[in-house]
Amino acid sequence: MKRQISIQSFFGSSSKRQKSVETPTTRIEDFTNAESAVNESQKAVEQSESDTRSQCLTPNDVTSWFGRTLNNDEKYTIYTKGVTIPDTFKFPSTKIADKNRCFRKEWISKYPGLVYSIEEDGAYCLHCVLFEKEPEKRGKLVNAPFKNWKKALEVFDEHFWGKSTKSLKRGGTGYQRHMQCTNVHMTLNHGLESRKEKNLMVLESIVKTVLICGRQNFALRGHRDDAKHIVNGNTANIGNFQALLDFRIDAGDKFLVEHFKTAPKNATYRSKTVQNEIIDIIGNIIRTKIIKDISDSGGMFSVSADEARDVSNTEQLAVCLRFVDLAGVIREEFVDFIEVSEDTSGERISNELLKLLPEMGLDLNLMRSQCYDGAGNMTGHLKGVGPRIQRIYPKALHFWCTAHQLNRCIVAAANIPCVRNMMGTADKVVKFFNWSPKRQSFLEDQLQHYRNETKRMKLKELCRTRWVERHDAFEIFWDFLPAIIETMEKIKSVDKSPVAISDTQSLENNITSFQFLVSLLVTMRCIGYLKQLSTSLQGRAVDVVSALESVSLVKEALQDVRDNIGEFHAKWYSQILKMADDLNVTPSKPRTCGRQTTRSNVPCESTEDYYKKTIAIPLLDHMLTEMNSRFGDLQIKASMGLQVIPAMIGQSSTTDFEYFVDDLPSPSTLEQEMHMWKLKWANETDPPSDIITALQNCSSIIFPNVHQILKICGTFPVTSCECERSISRLRLVKTYLRSTMSTSRLSSLIMMYAHRNMTVNPKEVVMQYARRNPRRIVLPDILVD
Repeated sequence: MKRQISIQSFFGSSSKRQKSVETPTTRIEDFTNAESAVNESQKAVEQSESDTRSQCLTPNDVTSWFGRTLNNDEKYTIYTKGVTIPDTFKFPSTKIADKNRCFRKEWISKYPGLVYSIEEDGAYCLHCVLFEKEPEKRGKLVNAPFKNWKKALEVFDEHFWGKSTKSLKRGGTGYQRHMQCTNVHMTLNHGLESRKEKNLMVLESIVKTVLICGRQNFALRGHRDDAKHIVNGNTANIGNFQALLDFRIDAGDKFLVEHFKTAPKNATYRSKTVQNEIIDIIGNIIRTKIIKDISDSGGMFSVSADEARDVSNTEQLAVCLRFVDLAGVIREEFVDFIEVSEDTSGERISNELLKLLPEMGLDLNLMRSQCYDGAGNMTGHLKGVGPRIQRIYPKALHFWCTAHQLNRCIVAAANIPCVRNMMGTADKVVKFFNWSPKRQSFLEDQLQHYRNETKRMKLKELCRTRWVERHDAFEIFWDFLPAIIETMEKIKSVDKSPVAISDTQSLENNITSFQFLVSLLVTMRCIGYLKQLSTSLQGRAVDVVSALESVSLVKEALQDVRDNIGEFHAKWYSQILKMADDLNVTPSKPRTCGRQTTRSNVPCESTEDYYKKTIAIPLLDHMLTEMNSRFGDLQIKASMGLQVIPAMIGQSSTTDFEYFVDDLPSPSTLEQEMHMWKLKWANETDPPSDIITALQNCSSIIFPNVHQILKICGTFPVTSCECERSISRLRLVKTYLRSTMSTSRLSSLIMMYAHRNMTVNPKEVVMQYARRNPRRIVLPDILVD
């Protein structure tokens, strides 16, 4: 409120004025006090009006943009939102030409682009402020506020709609020239799209860096890459991901250079959180492509799973899918890891599989087979994973891994005392040298004396899981035997420790016994028949018919050896005698007695005959018996497809294909179709003998039923080796330095590593990244594919 000053209070009462003595000095003081009071009153009024304006100030007052360089994103925001004036705001009046005048709010709707600055109590042209290239030359409404409200309408008409000679000579007002050149929305949209494209290129560079780290199995994170990037010359390891981004910048990635130079600290998109999100998206894209390939080829598949413990003592279940794609190629693909540390029972694992597969988009009614190792929780007749799932989905036949069955055949055959002792002794000798650099150097020196050419200079350890792989270890051991004996003699002369001499002498006595030599060579020769079979069964594209043919061939070969054991053993025995002569070992056999319970005590005429009856014949008999008993399910599985293999086709009836009837496109014509299929190959000299070749030569139009049967047989898994390969990748990716990695990140990284040849479009990754959550930078429209 204005301060009221009365005449009486200024001059005083008449009575006092009469009593006082009036002097010039007194009058001057009175006038001075009055003037000071008026000034204070005016300042109070101005301060009150200023406070009112401050309370009504909006965050987007036009003066707040002066002196700033605005990018297109900011201009777009300002232009679309405009400058708002509070409804309660009262425009201050100014005395112009003896009248109080003020800004009128209706002018804002009348003149597009006109804005009012509460801070300066003046008007501006928003278009000129944002888009005028030389605002200092335009004067009022552009770089200075317009306050002459008396001439407001005249000036506004001239500026916004001006058609005067002066305006036309200058090319129109700033507002007119800009609107004539291009539409404001088009300009802003163009700038916004340009910014989106730049941000897209930045994220594509980041995605490409993640891809190369995942495909090459580079550890992305460093010591503390979640902190500020290289602060104050910090020399800590920043990680491969950050280093590769810097390398891209040094190589000339201009988009990254500009982004990291201008981006806010919370929008650089190089943190571990961004890494995890991008890794997860890439893994999902690869997984989606695999599921799409399954759906495009009819949707039928089989599942295989195997569990193993990783470096962090977490039980991981590897899940793989097998299917026949549109090109007729059998594929086995890893899709995910499931953590099952809390419970590895058949119930828990089967529930996890039945939950995971539908989440991927697979129809469990189209699952045609399962394959697991021989563990009880997997293939138990009642509570195993396979039987549990098959009770719910009867078409999902469950089988043991053929490679595991082959391995168990050798394990069972190796229970012969002589063979078991030989393997234990050989394993001790290998560790005796491989675990000591000093002894290993002695062995290498001796090997150079025995051969001039450069070959393997180290003993191979006996594989604990794949017993067939021990064949190579036995061959190397047999080849190194003379050098091993000489090296042990040298060790005893150099190392004077009683313990070392005792251990060395004990091992030397064991490997120089004639029984050890016989057991080593005979076992090596018998397992040699299984080596190539094991290799072929581990192939990704092997089908059940080919696997059965290979198994049958090996069984025939072993049976032939057993039938002609005298001939084969004589050849092996001659090689043993030669090695014994080189090592100065005398051929001998244990004495026979009337009663023996701890070792073989068979009657024999010679040393050769003794070892033939105690080692060679029992070993072959065990292998044949185990193979006949353990590969029965393979025969059942293969027999389903034998009827449609051209090289094995015979008389068949519809009852032979009862399993396939529900999946056939035209089961009523199956008999006629089989007749035509048989005639097609009747005169061929070399008809297909496996499912893959038959499928590639089968027309799905002429033989739709046969084609479908072949596809289903192609999905039958022979082994679970793809799961074991995934576990091997697990141990390469999750090392002891990366042991805290989550299962989700681990699965996606292994997806990239295992499917490194699968194409992943970085732009697709960025689009999915933009769809997940709002981002701090402008990205392409999330509703546009």
